[in-house]
Amino acid sequence: MTITKLTNNVQPLDETNKINELVDGVNNAQPASTAVTSVNNVSPVNGNVTLNIPAAQVQADWTQTTSSATDYIKNKPNLAQVATSGSYNDLSNKPTIPSEVNETTVTNWGFTKNAGTVTSVNNVAPVNGNVTLTVSQTQADWSQTNTSAVGYIKNKPTSLSTTYHSGASWYRTYTDGWKEQGGNVTTGTGDRAWTQPTPTSDGTIGTGNFAVFCYSSSSNNYPYYALLNDNNTYWLLNSVWSGDYASWGFWNSTPLKLTQISWYQMNGSYRVQGYVIQGSNTTTTGQEDSRSTAGGTTWVNIYEGTNSNTSNGVTITASFSNTNYYKAYRILFKTVGNGISLSNVQLTAQEQYSLANTVAFLLPFTDTDYSYSLEFQSSGGGSAYVSSKTTTGMTISDTEAGSGSWIAMGY
Repeated sequence: MTITKLTNNVQPLDETNKINELVDGVNNAQPASTAVTSVNNVSPVNGNVTLNIPAAQVQADWTQTTSSATDYIKNKPNLAQVATSGSYNDLSNKPTIPSEVNETTVTNWGFTKNAGTVTSVNNVAPVNGNVTLTVSQTQADWSQTNTSAVGYIKNKPTSLSTTYHSGASWYRTYTDGWKEQGGNVTTGTGDRAWTQPTPTSDGTIGTGNFAVFCYSSSSNNYPYYALLNDNNTYWLLNSVWSGDYASWGFWNSTPLKLTQISWYQMNGSYRVQGYVIQGSNTTTTGQEDSRSTAGGTTWVNIYEGTNSNTSNGVTITASFSNTNYYKAYRILFKTVGNGISLSNVQLTAQEQYSLANTVAFLLPFTDTDYSYSLEFQSSGGGSAYVSSKTTTGMTISDTEAGSGSWIAMGY
């Protein structure tokens, strides 16, 4: 071996002397403070550590029964034989499997083969092969106390303390003092004398609750009617030509029961020869003329009469029986001569009006500041309303006869 340089600062020596120096340095070297003193806690002997290294690792063997063998598996679980064989025959406590189900087996179970065809379900026969079943529903009953009954109400609110029901009358009270009550009521009608309106100086009649109308078949008729005379006390119908017909009528806002009509016959040669008195409730304003087709109005015959009185300056009166109320009436005239003049038309009628009904509360309210609701059906399309109320009851009125129900709520 040739050493040419140890460090940058050492110059080459004689090769033989250098080798000797290196050998002496190795032989006389002392161990450093970090030198190994043991391996696996085994100290060296004469500088050598002897270790017991086992043979190379081997695979474990499930079937090894020698406990000292390297491939022995310690603490193996004790498995049933079926766990490793997978055979049903190695099972313990196997179930008993019944024999094959056949007709005999079914018979032994109490069934009969081909017992028949289903002809009804719950005694309901099929229609076109289909059976329709209905399920009835029982209404809930607040007073039901049997907890197993279908109508029993679970978890009822405790604020409702009292209920009462008798016929159409009922009430409910609450623990805070609130009351609800109601019932049915009927309003009737009565008769009272009707005052015929008087024409005013401008030729109008009434205040919007009464109207008159007239019609003539003559194209030469002028005017059809007039509402004025010297003292403004009667109505006048003029100028209806011979052989023509005319009609005069009136409308009132409330129904009237007309039983008599009279007029002053000025000239017997120009008189009313025949007449028909009719009534209707299908008119709404009375402003249309009185022809049978006017406004689609339907008229009902009440009375038919004739007049053979040829005298001048006489009053002709037609009295008749009438039990019905109408808002509109008309009189159809057949004339004699080349015109007709009649005046001082007078009507005798009874006016229908509503009779109020007072309902008494089953439970009085503490004051009159309670709410109410009405559900009414009036015979003539009237409108029900509460005309007065107290803590013990309220008066229900209607513009027509009617019936319905009421509810009042408050403290």
